[in-house]
Amino acid sequence: MNVHNVQICSVAYTGVYRNGGYIMRIGIRAHDVAYAPLDELIPNIHKQGFHCMHIALTKSIKEFKPGVETMTPGLAMYIKELCAENKVDVAVLGCYLNLCNPNPEKHKEIVEKYKAHIRFASILGCGVVGTETGAVNEEYKYEPANHSDEALQCFIDNLRPIVKYAEQFGVIVAIEPVWKHIVNTVERARKVLDAIGAKFGHTFTYDEILMGGCSIDATGVPLTDDAIAHAKAADAVLMGSIGGNTATSPWYKLEPSLRPEAGLLKLRKALNLFANLRPAYLYEELKEACPLRDDIIGDGFDMMIMRELTGGLYFGERKTEEVDGVMTATDTLTYNENEIRRIAKRGFDIAMKRRRKVTSVDKANVLDSSRLWRKIVEEVAKDYPEVTYEHMLVDNCAMQLVKDPKQFDVILTENMFGDILSDEASMITGSIGMLSSASLAEGKFGLYEPSHGSAPDIAGQDIANPIATIL
Repeated sequence: MNVHNVQICSVAYTGVYRNGGYIMRIGIRAHDVAYAPLDELIPNIHKQGFHCMHIALTKSIKEFKPGVETMTPGLAMYIKELCAENKVDVAVLGCYLNLCNPNPEKHKEIVEKYKAHIRFASILGCGVVGTETGAVNEEYKYEPANHSDEALQCFIDNLRPIVKYAEQFGVIVAIEPVWKHIVNTVERARKVLDAIGAKFGHTFTYDEILMGGCSIDATGVPLTDDAIAHAKAADAVLMGSIGGNTATSPWYKLEPSLRPEAGLLKLRKALNLFANLRPAYLYEELKEACPLRDDIIGDGFDMMIMRELTGGLYFGERKTEEVDGVMTATDTLTYNENEIRRIAKRGFDIAMKRRRKVTSVDKANVLDSSRLWRKIVEEVAKDYPEVTYEHMLVDNCAMQLVKDPKQFDVILTENMFGDILSDEASMITGSIGMLSSASLAEGKFGLYEPSHGSAPDIAGQDIANPIATIL
């Protein structure tokens, strides 16, 4: 059976077949919405504009009591009917159990619960059971031994019969790497995939491309033409963080066009990745790390920054020269109406799937480029009467992000402003290291990456959180 039965998973999504191809629909974890009865939870997910969800029964449903005996076909059918009424699909059934529990009796119980989740998912019409990867102790907590080769082998050995069982029901088992668990990095996740693949006759193909510092070390340039060709041939690109220590790394003694970040700009331009989506939301677990007061945070915030990525100051003509005996640097900020219109349409499209509000950010009181930006955004807005929109000067927006972040839904802005504002927005979530990012081209192609850069100060310590890359 040549089916990919194990996948890396963290985000809920479903695919809809339309016009000869599949369209991905982004969903939400149900326990990030509310801990509530089913007849409140699922309608609430629909009201928030989501069409699919990741649901972990014990974390999401207020009246649910965990156990094999409670995961009945009747409950599955009831959830299925309630989802149909509210036009919400179940993309992932969460199963947060420790497959490496060292207690034999508890491990036996856990295996039976996994099987119950697989049967339940099959009846529910959900093709994926998502799981974390556990710990080598009964308490399900971090200890250094979780990251050992022995722990990884334990997880692989215990996962194999679960995957075999899932195959009988046409269900995929998806693993979620978490820094404190056994599978804590993308590399270890790949080892799991390869081990399971070898057992069941699957083949996974990976095409790795060098960019940034590693490319400089290997080729002398941050991005080669061959690397670009490989990226263009792919369906999508998953990119890691780039850069190094700007004070000590020899990469930053090179001229600017040969530094790591130059490779990133070149890649964006070559792939025409004009639309950068940077979500900023506050995890309940990170409320303590948010620098804002509790009365400002409230019940959290959830915004999307839509940043134009291939125009503006970063891609304009630049030079440094001597003028009248004085060294003078010039950077040119240029936008045409077509560039503005296409990013504005993407911003309003995203808003239609969220809370239907767009805040267009510019500096129209000073810059000609911003005045054109504002004019084109107003033209695009006429095609989206359901969306409320407003203009906001960038300095005011920077202030409002810390004063009242809950007011924002979609922030639409140009390249440099988006770079600065998205970093500010990420910081008030408690950690830029937790946030993902997508850069999209005109068609279906996209590049996906963490919002943050590299962290050379903690390199090799095995403490960096991979969640932004996974998301």
